Amino acid sequence: MKYREKGDCFCKEINELLQQKCPNTSFITGGGYAYDSIKYHDENTSGDFDFMIVYDTQDDLTKLINELKYTNFSFEDKYLDLDLELLRDDDIDIIRLNGNYMGIKSTINLVPLSLIKEICNLKKERIIKKIAHNRNTSLFFAYGSDNTRITVNFISPSFVTPDNEDHYIHLDFSCLEKDNNIYLGILADTILKGFNMNYDNLGFGKLRQKFINNINNYFKKNNIRIENYLNMFSNNSYFPAYLKEQLLEEFKEYGIPIGVDTRQKSNEPIVFSAKFNSAYDSKPFNFVNNKEYNMSFIDYIKKMQNNEYDRQYLLDAIGKFYGYLISSNHGEKDYDKDEILEEMEVYGTNDIFISNVSDYSIKSIIEAIIKNLKKEKNYYNNELLKQILLISTKFLSLQTSIEYEYLLKKYDLYNLTNETICTDKMELHTIKKLNTFNEIGTYHNLTSKVMPGYTNIECEFLNNRLQNDKNKKIIDIMCGYGRLANKLKEHGYKNIYGIDNEEYDVFNIPKDFTYICDDFIDHRFDEEFDFAYSLYNCYDSNDYLFNVIMKANSILTSKGELVIDCFNKQWRDSINPLFEKVLYQDSDYKLVINREYDKTKGKELTRYTLYYKNIIVKEFEFEQKFFDKDDILSVIDSTKWDYELYDSSVLHSRTNSQKHVMALRKKI
Repeated sequence: MKYREKGDCFCKEINELLQQKCPNTSFITGGGYAYDSIKYHDENTSGDFDFMIVYDTQDDLTKLINELKYTNFSFEDKYLDLDLELLRDDDIDIIRLNGNYMGIKSTINLVPLSLIKEICNLKKERIIKKIAHNRNTSLFFAYGSDNTRITVNFISPSFVTPDNEDHYIHLDFSCLEKDNNIYLGILADTILKGFNMNYDNLGFGKLRQKFINNINNYFKKNNIRIENYLNMFSNNSYFPAYLKEQLLEEFKEYGIPIGVDTRQKSNEPIVFSAKFNSAYDSKPFNFVNNKEYNMSFIDYIKKMQNNEYDRQYLLDAIGKFYGYLISSNHGEKDYDKDEILEEMEVYGTNDIFISNVSDYSIKSIIEAIIKNLKKEKNYYNNELLKQILLISTKFLSLQTSIEYEYLLKKYDLYNLTNETICTDKMELHTIKKLNTFNEIGTYHNLTSKVMPGYTNIECEFLNNRLQNDKNKKIIDIMCGYGRLANKLKEHGYKNIYGIDNEEYDVFNIPKDFTYICDDFIDHRFDEEFDFAYSLYNCYDSNDYLFNVIMKANSILTSKGELVIDCFNKQWRDSINPLFEKVLYQDSDYKLVINREYDKTKGKELTRYTLYYKNIIVKEFEFEQKFFDKDDILSVIDSTKWDYELYDSSVLHSRTNSQKHVMALRKKI
């Protein structure tokens, strides 16, 4: 039986159970990793089952749990009495039943109706607590009405029961308001996604409609555009067009807000905690007794920083570590080792520990991490680095009561917070002048904050290949405006050529090298070169990449060398196939980049679209190929080249394995 078929059986069984045995309940399947989540609309995909049952009274809950024991949902009840005790004492709000259904990992969240009402009434910053046994987290994402999401870290209160098992209180919030925008917590998102019809005898459907109406009124009050409503749903990038239209029509029933984007001033993370008083011992680092050593944290970063999904585990790990620090006993000694990231150890999946951690002050440990990250910044993914630095500063502010703004200035991190969703410093007057895909793609890279760092690392790599011989005759293939050629000239290389089929004069950047405006394949060269390179260019096929490599062979001296890179299919396969980002936006104009990747073909379509008052005025697109190892070997003629193959994570030309890098030396 396939995943979705099992999901149908699960839902049918729960719906029938509630109707026959537990009528004072409601069943919700739309949120999380529910089998009917739009994320799993393809019948061949699979995941977990994550559902919610709403109940009214404590008696309803007791009866519900007893009846669930007789279903095919097999759940762990070892600590169920403890959970019920914490619930009665108001120490938690939600009980999670974890188990499996027909062999698939499954969870049912048991949520009181009173809590659903609070959220649907748009009660802000109501902290929600739920119990988790032997599994901790510190991270979730809050999706907002300004088309952004915020990283949220929380400090999980924890305790150890007499059997030496760890238990954690995971935190959530109803919603919060920031810069005249509203952001939803996890449970609020689940309620909003509860649009699939199931057994409902508590009026959940009506409460959800009230929730939508309240969000609609908030949009009107704060002059927020109606289209931004869709961003309130997490994982909205998976929604097909028909569902987006359906949800917007549902929203419009309460009126049509007509407004402009009110973007938050920064997308800095949120860190919060909650009081929890337990009769049990608090031993935050007790996991070292229950979990096996995995690897050093520095190795964990290198392993996990290569795609967005894995980077979430890193942010979760650092958040949990800071939570453990703050919750534990600690000393007054200053942590004075330079390479603290090497000393940090990962246990289990992503729990971090430092030997003798209780000897040191929290402030000195977090400061050592900030210092170490800044020192080695070129080796880390830029977005990951930024988030960890900001999370570290937030935790330090929470612990020391020192103002967050002061700490940002002290550690020279203030510039990291001055970003909106339009992270690139594009200017409208330049955007209007761009008339080709190459021009707008080049402008995107030119305004990118990460590109200067990549340029410096690439130049260092080229310098090593050139053995610092400043007299070699060099050609930059498809050089663009001269990003690398100009940089090499700054490093003292005297004899640099560049060729591209566009001038890029729109950017007013002097080309401090001999420039040839022509197609590289077609151009007839009168000279030979000692060294050629082509970095950060795109190729639409194996044939085109092969032709570029062979053309380079024909213009190199007898011992000439070519360095060329191309995009890595294995890296691209590992991240979301869909990508969308607003690059520029004002009250009238908006520039958006979209990427759509076909994993089967290894092809990605990139599209830049410029809107004026929601009408498309310019659109440019290009389809490029991502190459696997076999592709690379097929484009290298081994009778003409000796070669070395790398990926960009090894060379540190990127913080991940985004690129294959080929270093080819012409055979005599």
